[in-house]
Amino acid sequence: MTFEEDEVVERLDADNPDRWVVEAAAPYRSGRLATVCLLEKPVASHYRLSTNKNPREQFREEVLTVSNKQQECLLKRRHALTDLAEEEEGYQFRIKMLRNTLDRLEGTQLENENKVSLPEEMMEATKGMLAHIDKILELSESLLMKFQVCILDPPQAANCFTQNESQWAEYSAYFYHLNQWMQSFKNLISGDKLNNLFCLTSENGDEEGKIDAQHLLEYLFAPRTHLSAYEHLLNSLARYSSRANQDTRGLEEAITALRQIQRRTNEALRLWPYVSNMPENGSLGVLPNKGEDFESNSLPKPIIRMTLLKISNQKGEDIQEGFLILNRDYLLFIKKSPDGQKKREILWKLPLENVRLLTDEKEVGTENFEIWDISNPDDPIKCVYTITPTSPVNQQAWIQDIQRAMKDKGIADTIVDEALIQAHQTADAENNQKRVSIVDDTPTEATDGITDSFYDADEIIKSKNLDSEAAQQTNG
Repeated sequence: MTFEEDEVVERLDADNPDRWVVEAAAPYRSGRLATVCLLEKPVASHYRLSTNKNPREQFREEVLTVSNKQQECLLKRRHALTDLAEEEEGYQFRIKMLRNTLDRLEGTQLENENKVSLPEEMMEATKGMLAHIDKILELSESLLMKFQVCILDPPQAANCFTQNESQWAEYSAYFYHLNQWMQSFKNLISGDKLNNLFCLTSENGDEEGKIDAQHLLEYLFAPRTHLSAYEHLLNSLARYSSRANQDTRGLEEAITALRQIQRRTNEALRLWPYVSNMPENGSLGVLPNKGEDFESNSLPKPIIRMTLLKISNQKGEDIQEGFLILNRDYLLFIKKSPDGQKKREILWKLPLENVRLLTDEKEVGTENFEIWDISNPDDPIKCVYTITPTSPVNQQAWIQDIQRAMKDKGIADTIVDEALIQAHQTADAENNQKRVSIVDDTPTEATDGITDSFYDADEIIKSKNLDSEAAQQTNG
């Protein structure tokens, strides 16, 4: 849907963290909207009334004014990209300082003038962060050159963030190790203040040094802080482009890609470790083992959509409650864990190439839709899952997101073919008829009842006793 700056919208569905379903009141309309375009507070209160603007933003907003408003927006947009390039130069200096500091961490801290060893997990996390810093620095150097080229056409800067996913994944890997470092660091904090002093090895023959926790944390969080700076300045580019009546979709995708970097790490820490049967072939990604480094792009890809709902087979039987999850390659269902258990289990996982949808309300119902697994072309009977979303809005959003993900992979036919439905129904009916025939042909003569069966058993015993006595007399 289209909208105006400062317009207030209401969120209807947010199971896709990148594309919400929203509605606006005046005039009334509803549709999908990139979340990067939204703020919890109106845009005016955030940007125009903020007292926390940095000097560069204040200069763009208050000093760069011309009578032609469209030209003014284009001028501000160019200055925003120039600011981004200058920020990148300072960021490279901070990254080099971070690398030097981590490399010099001795593995001890001072307590009452005595050296105490740091936890092993903290030192392993330090090595993990160091393994990715050089590649982050290489990415920054490459970005700086691209930003300088894009100054004449600022919207092209979006391509710097939407391309080279494997390079941007270095941030996700760094954040993963940073989280492990912070978990260990929390156990070292005593009291309300950061009084920890970390020992550093000597540099260039000088005496051993030390660094306090506050300064070390500033270095450690420099990559995360800089991602926020990227997002803020890309927001400025999008805002000025919109005011100049120019397309902002590329910039919106760039901001979304930045947000997915952090979300990918969070999911690798808080979701996938609690799935008991992660595929061993790495189709959903690989979680690092303790103390081991890993390929940055091997982490599970960020989730597109996730909802707690119920599914069943096509006949409405075997109802299961759990999480339906969509990523760029797969649609999968994770069974909800029983109370008191943390681990969950993947019940099924379908490549998007093998997924087709049935959305006809006459066939499925107003709030349900079906997922067909067409992976076996030789078997006319398909595996069909009936999905019961949480609401009609949720249903439509699920269908839209699945179709969008399939089309991104070049899959044009997202709806199950009518001939496939007919073949499935025919084969299923024949199977059901065979089962009925087998039941009808089962012999039913010896079914006199439980009481008669007991009497028959008594008669059999008596008969066997008589036969035994007769045999003994004959032998005598």
